[in-house]
Amino acid sequence: MGDITYVWTDEGWLYLAGVEDLFNREVVGWKISERMTVDITVSAMKMAIGRRVPEEGLIFHSDRGSQYASKCV
Repeated sequence: MGDITYVWTDEGWLYLAGVEDLFNREVVGWKISERMTVDITVSAMKMAIGRRVPEEGLIFHSDRGSQYASKCV
């Protein structure tokens, strides 16, 4: 499952994209950025794929926001 939120830091508000493995509720990919762009969702997904190496047919859930529905994903 993927989602984007924002968090307060010493640098101000930053966006956090995360990918959670719903089987064990572990966060397996993430990216923090000053901007909420498709790049942070792609980076978080690439990290998750690299850490889990999923089998073909994996289903990814998100809210289908513009960052997740982009043709770049």
